[in-house]
Amino acid sequence: MRMMMMVVVMMMMMMMMMMMMMMIMMMVGVVVVVVVERVIAKAATAADAAVVVGGGEGAVVVVVVVVVVVVVVVVVVVVVVVVVVVIVVVVVVIK
Repeated sequence: MRMMMMVVVMMMMMMMMMMMMMMIMMMVGVVVVVVVERVIAKAATAADAAVVVGGGEGAVVVVVVVVVVVVVVVVVVVVVVVVVVVIVVVVVVIK
């Protein structure tokens, strides 16, 4: 009986953790989207200025900015995944 209770509690804990992670992921996603939109807007204005000033350099600026943003997003996702895996492993080991 005690074992069943432990299992149920663990399941509940895991569910809670998953919910928390989903919430955090949502928050991070929203923040990333907002930041990316801001950066793209800035890059667009910068690109316009660069086009006016130096001809074809604006496109290069936009490409560089987009690449940087993509890399940052990928890094964030990887970090989040690693954290989740570590937490799960710790929970399992403690169990």
